[in-house]
Amino acid sequence: RRHAARAPAGSTPAAGVHARRADFHRAPAAAGIAVGHGARPVSCRASPTPPPPPSPQDPDFAYQLGPDFGQPPPQPAGKELALSRESWDLMTDRLVAASAMPFSILVLPQVVQSAVSLAAGDPGQLSIISWEGYLSGLLGNMLMCTHFSGRGERSAVNVQLIGILNNMLVLCLVALASFMPAVVFAATSALVAAAVAMCTGRLAGRFTSHMARGGGLPAWTTWQLLVGLVGLSLIPQIVGNMAMGGQLGALPCVLALLLGGGGVAYRMRTLDGRRALARTVEQLPGWAATLMFALSPLPQLLRNFIEPGSLEGLSLGTMLLALLGNSLMLPRALFTRDPVWICCTSWGMMAGWGQLLSMVLGASPVTGKAYLALNTFISISAVLIAFVAFSMLETARHRRKTLESVWETDY
Repeated sequence: RRHAARAPAGSTPAAGVHARRADFHRAPAAAGIAVGHGARPVSCRASPTPPPPPSPQDPDFAYQLGPDFGQPPPQPAGKELALSRESWDLMTDRLVAASAMPFSILVLPQVVQSAVSLAAGDPGQLSIISWEGYLSGLLGNMLMCTHFSGRGERSAVNVQLIGILNNMLVLCLVALASFMPAVVFAATSALVAAAVAMCTGRLAGRFTSHMARGGGLPAWTTWQLLVGLVGLSLIPQIVGNMAMGGQLGALPCVLALLLGGGGVAYRMRTLDGRRALARTVEQLPGWAATLMFALSPLPQLLRNFIEPGSLEGLSLGTMLLALLGNSLMLPRALFTRDPVWICCTSWGMMAGWGQLLSMVLGASPVTGKAYLALNTFISISAVLIAFVAFSMLETARHRRKTLESVWETDY
């Protein structure tokens, strides 16, 4: 009925509908807007001009930029954790570098005294120096230098290089005094030169541990294998000297070299064997050095408890310096999660603490007093325990936060 009422007179309702549709399509055209079937109306007004950017000459320049003008941009999530971890990484690395000082002080007095005696024309004073002990320490430093070079620890490598230099100075003075065989000194010098060249080349990126196309061992892996076998062959020699008093001579070392060489030759027959051998020798120099350092102080430590009179010739300052050097390396060992380094530093600290304990329990036959006061021992022990606890807790905290960050990022 509505359609019929709006339609012109004499027309049908359908005609009214068509007329209204025609008026709808004509009305927008009169307003200047072109609208077609299915199209949207478009405004003819011009878009507003954007405001000009703030000018530095404007006195309200900083106000126009906003309240955050001049402030650093917000850091993404997890950046604060990365900086905290980097700071702990840097601190542990600096502690390792600082450990070179107490280790150097341990040997420098002997170097100066030997040089003065040799310059004064009295080489007999150098006869009391055990060159075998310094040679053992030199080989231990060389093995640990190889281990740290493989892991890219530059500060630890520098510490071991300083130890090699100090021991070589003592051996050189002993050799000049004719108390060390010239052949042994020449072989030691050649081995040390090769070790320094290989370790520095490894840090510089000249040597890699990737196997060649033919399946041959790379130069760095071959070096690790050679020095690792030499280090392991010295372990039976040290044990034999402790048990038999040197009556066996070099027999334990020779037998260990033959057994080790035979095992290596057997593994080198196949490609899979060479690959397994390349993975095994990565830790070989480090474990060999750890065993050497662990066995070396045992005779003296046992003698201190069995014969308290032997404590007369021990120096408290030397023990404290050795304990300090090993303690400074512990945080880095925990941070890098290196089992070789952790075992080596932990045993060094335990051996040093055991030496101090023997000085507390032992009494001088002359004065009847202990070589070390109980209060001093308790104070040193408390500081040592606090430092170890702080290192372990700090490392565990960074490890836990790192795992939480990885978990949140992945999931």
